Amino acid sequence: MSPWNVKCHKGIHCICCHPDLVTNSEWFYNSIIEILEDPNEKDEVEHLMTWWNRQIFLLYADSEHMPSKNSALAQIRQKHREIKEKDSDLSRGA
Repeated sequence: MSPWNVKCHKGIHCICCHPDLVTNSEWFYNSIIEILEDPNEKDEVEHLMTWWNRQIFLLYADSEHMPSKNSALAQIRQKHREIKEKDSDLSRGA
């Protein structure tokens, strides 16, 4: 028998793990899932997930950090949309 096992959380999230004789990885994993799913920890979990996403996914932006309508980025995006619409109108008329 292989020392590797497949563990599934609620039949959806499957992970492969190696039995850990020094620390209890299965207990650690289950305790994290328990905290993440605890309704009493909702605010803290949302804060943690936002922090995590900003660290791991560099292009992650939540509504707090979206550019305002008057920002330089918003103006650039608006100009880009206008150019795209103009090009689209020209190609339809030609």
